[in-house]
Amino acid sequence: MADSDKKRSHRRSKSEKPVALVSIKIYEDRDVTRIDILEPELTGQAEINDFVRRVAKGVTKLGHHRIVINCENVNSISSRMLGVLLEMDRKLKAKKAQLRLANLSDPVREVMLVTRLHDYLSIHDSVDAAYASFE
Repeated sequence: MADSDKKRSHRRSKSEKPVALVSIKIYEDRDVTRIDILEPELTGQAEINDFVRRVAKGVTKLGHHRIVINCENVNSISSRMLGVLLEMDRKLKAKKAQLRLANLSDPVREVMLVTRLHDYLSIHDSVDAAYASFE
């Protein structure tokens, strides 16, 4: 089989659903779109792209203007993912929506402090605290 044939054989047909690369749960909870990240690491390019695609679809489908991302299972986060969170926050603010991050592990919280992203992102110790912070 030629290399071009091999590449074509791995492509999805239009009817196939994309395979989830990162384990997340997106659902409605008290008029909030809640996103639970179930992965310990958000570092790979493909996983981050999958996260962005699925979150955008879930947020659009549920239509809420308040979003909480529960990060309790995340122990490692890449600089690319930090950029994704900043961009997500910027886009949501432009649409008069609000993003909150909750339950950051110590290593992820440390990254937020060192990079000073805690000055730009709304970070809370718990999901309940994040919910309480909405205006």
